Amino acid sequence: MDGKIAKYLAIAAISMSLVAVSTQLTTPAASQEEEVPTGFSQVIVPLDAIKLGPGQFLLVADTTPFASEGHVVTILPCDADGISPVKFVAGIAPNVAPVELGIVPELSKMGDTCVYHGEAPEGTQVTDYAIINTSDMGVRFGDNHVVTVFITELYSLGS
Repeated sequence: MDGKIAKYLAIAAISMSLVAVSTQLTTPAASQEEEVPTGFSQVIVPLDAIKLGPGQFLLVADTTPFASEGHVVTILPCDADGISPVKFVAGIAPNVAPVELGIVPELSKMGDTCVYHGEAPEGTQVTDYAIINTSDMGVRFGDNHVVTVFITELYSLGS
């Protein structure tokens, strides 16, 4: 088996295992009108060999029919100042907004790859998590680029 294919299969198997192990869903008491899963879930999206053209986006998680709260960790290409042409957005499509991500300088290599993390916007209902290329040039991701979304809470839309 080709080494690159084996690597992709291993990443996919690990990702699925992490999601299966980390998803601990329970249902609230029967007195509530709608059963809403609660717990923790993790979505890991390796970006290796993906190319985003100018303005293109990639959906990385969707919690429909529930709104959610989550934490985001990304490893993305960046310039010498730690700025990435790829932004993380969240909301209910098509109404998404940039998520304020902070850089982790100790884990970043400015001018190459930077690690960012942050929370989905509080007070905003979120079902869709995505990345978008905000530059006027295409962005090709390498094998060290990844997006991870930790879904920490689900609740009924409109709550």
